Amino acid sequence: MIRRGHSWLAFIALTSLNFILPAGSAMAGKVSGSITTGFDSFTEKYTIVEEDTLDRLTEFRTRLRLGYTHGSFLKNYLQLQGESLVGEESLESTGRVYFIRRSDAARFAIDTDLTYRTFRDSSDYSFPNDFLRYNLRTYFQRTIAPGLSLRLTDRLEVLDFDQRTEFDYDYVRNSITLSGDLDRDLTTTYHAAVAFTNKSIPDSTEISYHAWSAAGEYRATMDINRHVYFNLNGERRLYEDKATKSHFWAVLAGATVHPFTRGDFGFGIENTLESYFYDRETDAFFDYVENRTSIIASYFKSFDLTFGLGPTFAFLYSDFSHEDEYTEVGARLRVNYNAGTRIWLSASYEPGHRNYSVDGTGSEVIFSDFTYHRIIVFASARIWRNLNTNLFLNHEPEDHKIEGDDATATLFSLDLSYSF
Repeated sequence: MIRRGHSWLAFIALTSLNFILPAGSAMAGKVSGSITTGFDSFTEKYTIVEEDTLDRLTEFRTRLRLGYTHGSFLKNYLQLQGESLVGEESLESTGRVYFIRRSDAARFAIDTDLTYRTFRDSSDYSFPNDFLRYNLRTYFQRTIAPGLSLRLTDRLEVLDFDQRTEFDYDYVRNSITLSGDLDRDLTTTYHAAVAFTNKSIPDSTEISYHAWSAAGEYRATMDINRHVYFNLNGERRLYEDKATKSHFWAVLAGATVHPFTRGDFGFGIENTLESYFYDRETDAFFDYVENRTSIIASYFKSFDLTFGLGPTFAFLYSDFSHEDEYTEVGARLRVNYNAGTRIWLSASYEPGHRNYSVDGTGSEVIFSDFTYHRIIVFASARIWRNLNTNLFLNHEPEDHKIEGDDATATLFSLDLSYSF
């Protein structure tokens, strides 16, 4: 299967070159690449039967990327790219072909990649399992009026594991989407889409499914600090064997509204909603509505530096499982700094407290109330010319009412990258 995948990538690459290069022309293009070295670390601390447990996985890795591009992204364009990752725990290789063909009012594109990952025998991963993953995305887009375009997209994903386990299973997933975009005055955009998805699982056909979904987005930008964004997504998923896993409806929505500024200050509201409704509820899969809201007051210190501060609210409601219901109150402090390509920083700190509907003191209670601290940091800095460093940190300690429920999860990544 690996050889067939590489042959398919090579066929697409050669076909793309024939489309882009005029007859008799020289194959002139640009070669680029990067070398990245660093490490990823994940640590989780929790308690099992009154014994503290610490899971830690740290992997040092080096990634080499080499690519070739021909043409202009605004015209006909071809990108061939290969990546190799060498880590202490695993090895990974990826090949990619990205091709765009344009005419006056139409565009056709193919984006395909093949990844093979293998784990070392001494790997510290809890469930190492070699796999091959193949992705193919094609689309045809046509402009039918000024600012209005339609796009037909097909996405194919194939995942092939070396071993079939309780957690890992092979599948073929294909999704066909028809979407439309309307741009008005470069400040307001509308997006709508409908899709059909089919996921086939050869070893567990009873959980294979097909689904219909629809999505809509609205985005408006008044100026650099004032903007509005709404999105709504709905899905109806139908499983092959509804007795094994229930059909369901899902509705996901989000809103970011920052319409008011006065001098150096601004005000905004951010909200996300997630809801699932099952035809047949079980202890594991039940109807619920979860909502998160932030009210943010912003201070624009300068063009590069912004501070945000405000309260946060969240809740989960379920008629079926009252043990899972909760309310959450906290605060969020956010800092964004952007000095062009030299330094970029986005950091947030969110302390708060979660209360479950069922009192967390009984011996049979699943969840107990807790105080949390959520810290997220993204940072990137240019050290010298094409030499950059990148950092990511996600640290979430939980202090529970029942001491044995305390848990802490930390994800940290740091790398140094040189591009050419």
